[in-house]
Amino acid sequence: MAFGAALPDAVNAVWLPVMLAGFVVNLAYCVYLLNRNRTWAVFREGNPATYWALGISTGLLWFGGIAFYGMGAASLGSLGNIVGWPIFMTIDIIAALFWGAVSGEWKGASRRALAYNWTGVGVLLLAIAVISAGNAS
Repeated sequence: MAFGAALPDAVNAVWLPVMLAGFVVNLAYCVYLLNRNRTWAVFREGNPATYWALGISTGLLWFGGIAFYGMGAASLGSLGNIVGWPIFMTIDIIAALFWGAVSGEWKGASRRALAYNWTGVGVLLLAIAVISAGNAS
């Protein structure tokens, strides 16, 4: 904000050093495992260009979600960081479960597993309502 960025944009400035540090550690560990297990050849299987495109698009979508979370948390005011993150993670989980259901990931699941799954979604939606109501007062 000292350099002229608006609050919703300024809150996202912290993500660069945080994500860069995590990237370096993850990259080093992945290279270590690829060397130890001698599995570099897996990157030549199938269509590597497609895998790179999917990986990059997944990363962009994920970071876009984080950026929107930052803007939304800033818009929520003083409790934005407290209530924003649980709401963001709940929406993230619900979206993943929804797309898992659409893609057929749950086809072989038992009725009991499906009941647990959708009961969990209901609990998460209820939690969003309670958090939102608490923040409104």
